[in-house]
Parts: sequence; C-alpha cells; structure tokens
Amino acid sequence: MMSRMPLIIIALLCSYPTISLSTESYPRVAALSKAEIDTVKMQAKQGNSASLVQLGDLYYFGRGVNHDIAQSIKYYQKASELGEPLADYRLGGLYSKGRGVEKNHKTAFEYYEKAAKNGLLAAQMRMAFFYEKGTGVERDPQKSLEWYKKAAAKGHSQAQYKLGLALANGTGIKANIPQAVAWLERAAKQGSQLSNVYKNKLQDKVTPQALAEARSQVEHEIHAQISQI
Repeated sequence: MMSRMPLIIIALLCSYPTISLSTESYPRVAALSKAEIDTVKMQAKQGNSASLVQLGDLYYFGRGVNHDIAQSIKYYQKASELGEPLADYRLGGLYSKGRGVEKNHKTAFEYYEKAAKNGLLAAQMRMAFFYEKGTGVERDPQKSLEWYKKAAAKGHSQAQYKLGLALANGTGIKANIPQAVAWLERAAKQGSQLSNVYKNKLQDKVTPQALAEARSQVEHEIHAQISQI
C-alpha cells in the first residue's frame, strides 16, 4: 500500500506544471562594430574555438553580418572539432529544434552528451531531460538522475528540484525524505517556488536530527560530484 507521503508528492505534481527545457540554446547576442567583427573573424581563422562559436552566433542572429544559419553551423562544427563544448551544445540545440538541419533528436543527444562529458552545465541538464523523457535515447530514470546529480552539485536549482522530487518519490533511486528536503531547500534558497512548496509539505515529517544528517550527506555528495568534474 502506498504511503501518504508519496501520495502528497504525486498530488503536487498533478497541481504544478513540470519543468521544461524548451528555452533557447542561445544567450542574447549584441551587435558588434565592424572592427570587432573583423577581430572575431581573424581569431576564428587562427583556430580560436571561442571565437568560432561567437562568429557562429553572429551569423545565427544576423548581428553585424547577414543572417546565415548554414554559416553558423559551419563555424560551430569547426569549433566542435577543436573540442569546444559550447559548440556541441549549439549544434545539439539546432538538431533538437530542426533549425538549418533536419530535426534529429538522436544527433542532438550525441552533441549534448559530448558537451556534457566536457563539463558544460547546460548540456548536463539536457542529458538529464533527454534520459528522463526518452528523447533521442531510451528512457532511463537512473541515468537521468545521474546527470541531475552532476548539475545539482554545481548549484543548478532546477536540477536540485528534480533530484529532490526523485528522492521523495523513489524515482530511479531509493526514497529518502530527509535528503529530498535537503536538496529542495537548496533550490528554494535560489528562488525556486515549487521547491519551497514541496519542502514545506515534507519538512514536518522529518526530525531535526535526520535533516541535519541529510544536509551533511548532501554536502558530501556535492564534494564527491565536483571532484569528478
């Protein structure tokens, strides 16, 4: 028989929208002067991977150059070949959305995976989401949770929220309410309102001693994850 606690969490999940990672893969890109663009082009020509990505961004948005997604892809691919994680993340976004290329979630996953393994936080979140939903890869809650753990250890509030829910529900991991509260309160401190709601629902069920131990365990988990980065 299901305990009252998971029922509370499931009810909350039905009451609040799930987090989506549909936000744009690009930051706001400001227009540069001709001299600045020439400098970026020169550095890109010299094989500077960051400049290659920046040039790709300029062509993607048409900032100071003609809007040309094909050109942006060319520069991202060159940067990717040089091992630039942000370029892989950009390419993953293009394949995920089908912009300038045929939509292909499997290819998007492969680019995100490459960027994630090179430590890019945003890509690690995409990996967690793709494994969670089975997008471009077979659904795997445990692998999803592994990536959420990495991102949570780096302080990503959304990852901390997802990890807290997984621990509360026992999704891909053994249920642990004290640790769930410890992760949710971290996300809540960063302004996550949903995390605060869940934390408040669970906190009364946890003794102060159990919560203190859970906080210590979470600190240990964070240090363990960061040491692997």
